[in-house]
Amino acid sequence: MKSEACIAHALNYLTTQQLEGGGFTSYTSFDLQQFTTDKPQRTSFAPALVLAALNECQRPVAVPIKAGLVQFLLAQKSPDASLNYWDRQSADYKKTPYPNDLDDTFCAWAALGVYDQTLIGGEVLAQLAQLLIACEEQAGGPYRTWLTRDGAAGAWRDVDLAVNANIGYFLRLQNVTLPKLTAFLRRSITKHQLSSPYYIGSAAIAYFIARNKLAPAAQSSLRSYILERQAEAGHWDNPLETALAVSSLLRLAYPRAKLKPALAYLAHCQRDDGSWPAAAFLIDSWQAGRRQYAGAAALTTAFCIEALSLYTPDLSPIRHHKQSKSSTYPAVKQAVQRVIVNLEQPDFRKHTQTVFKRLIKQDKDKQILLLPWLVAEMAGVSIDTPTAVNLGAASLWGWMAYTIYDDFLDGPADPRLLPSANFALRQLTATLRHTLNDNTAFQAETGAILTRIDAANAWETSHCRGSFQKHHLQIASLPDYGDYWQLADRSLGHSIAGLGALYAAGFAHQAPQMQALRDFFNHYLIARQLNDDAHDWEEDLQRGHINAVGVLILQLWAKLTGKNLQQGIETDQELEALRKIMWEDVILKVCELVLVHTTRARQALERPEAGFTVAVLSNLLVPLEEAVNKARQERLASLEFMSTFNKT
Repeated sequence: MKSEACIAHALNYLTTQQLEGGGFTSYTSFDLQQFTTDKPQRTSFAPALVLAALNECQRPVAVPIKAGLVQFLLAQKSPDASLNYWDRQSADYKKTPYPNDLDDTFCAWAALGVYDQTLIGGEVLAQLAQLLIACEEQAGGPYRTWLTRDGAAGAWRDVDLAVNANIGYFLRLQNVTLPKLTAFLRRSITKHQLSSPYYIGSAAIAYFIARNKLAPAAQSSLRSYILERQAEAGHWDNPLETALAVSSLLRLAYPRAKLKPALAYLAHCQRDDGSWPAAAFLIDSWQAGRRQYAGAAALTTAFCIEALSLYTPDLSPIRHHKQSKSSTYPAVKQAVQRVIVNLEQPDFRKHTQTVFKRLIKQDKDKQILLLPWLVAEMAGVSIDTPTAVNLGAASLWGWMAYTIYDDFLDGPADPRLLPSANFALRQLTATLRHTLNDNTAFQAETGAILTRIDAANAWETSHCRGSFQKHHLQIASLPDYGDYWQLADRSLGHSIAGLGALYAAGFAHQAPQMQALRDFFNHYLIARQLNDDAHDWEEDLQRGHINAVGVLILQLWAKLTGKNLQQGIETDQELEALRKIMWEDVILKVCELVLVHTTRARQALERPEAGFTVAVLSNLLVPLEEAVNKARQERLASLEFMSTFNKT
């Protein structure tokens, strides 16, 4: 069976096994080799690992499973953000109590963070930091496992390799590196001492360590350690250990092609119901002097899905198309036009229709209406036609609203169009609200994007406006555009429809495809606005608006003339000097900045983990790069022209 079919079959199995509260049942067995499933139990630990594994699978079928796991895990956290091994609603939580611990806590929060980083706010991070401080063996790690009082017995004060690997993985996701913790992991790898009193064998420990950011030498050593335990047939002792080893090796940059025998073994071992058998994963407890092991078919199956997804990333999600470009464009256009023609008040209808026609004419490459379709095509996924049409309509309503608002922000505008802007904005929010209304991540992100747009406009009106006294422009201080985030944020609504297409196809908030698309739009919108500002700086300046290119010109003007901008500038008298500065110096810097951001935008689309068909959206970058070439040619012509007049 192909990997694609194995994953689909396995996801169907997990769907049937998920409990009403979102978790999964685990089992215990006294037999390590012949694991039995006659003793069920409910933990928070297994669901956390299932979610972490499924985060690597972006299939739409996995979306509700992951959503249920998220709700389950969030319900398990204590007031201090820590988690217990047991499901708090289970009988074992009261019957066989354990202290809360860092292993369950950081495995859960790592899985939640990869699913949706917004789940880990500043308060949670502060709480987790306090938990680490309370358990540090020494400042900066490593850390003790159990959250107990200082006077707890030695058995509750152990420092475990697997637990610290899971802590390190969470910290890595937060872009935090602790040298002492890294050194602790490295020493264990170098000495090939991968053991834990909580886990069976070394496969799980290697798996946890491999999720950390390792130096090349440590990667090589860990790869060797895992491969030493590989059977001649190309797999490991059982499907569970094979899946763990495959995921570990792929994260350690091991050649994918060399793992084909292991993947064939997994496909062969998959059972008729889509699962892989339960196997001992960790030591659950001791009873009557005997070890009791824990595992679950759901857990093994999730690890196998993870291995298959990492091995074949282009299978997540399934790649096929339902909607077509030729049918989507007119459908979006008609959906918006139908609303406009039904407006009763004639003047209102006329002005709104005027803006609609303006945007349709402006959208020569059809990116406004077809963005959801373009993104779906690029990602090789399918979204249903009604969703594509709704997202395209939302995109058009947004462009209509913010185009009018921009006219008002930039200068004198037709007040008759303001009601149309307000109407378009209401249509945008209404359309977004009932499109993917059950996708909380999409709804949250659209709200955040609209807030960022408003914040960027507020920043611009507060910091980028001067005042005129006749032709004397008064500037309190030049705006600091920094990394030009404002240029992206003011137009960030353009990304909503594209992100919506990925959400509709089942991608999670933190999926690599999502992040690649966000990064693309950030750099693309900056490049586009810089290009616009290069054309508009003079007109903007004469209205008292200092755009990003105007700042560069005025900074150089002040440096060359020694004049203080706070004392103002006679724009009419200095205009020729400003133009000369633009064409002699600033235009080259602007061209360089545009190319930096178009390059970064293209690189975002080309990330291997995204698996995009790059040409679809990268075509939007071509006109900007052509504009740079044209600007450089115009610069030479302008300098030659000015030189001619200087000689006369």
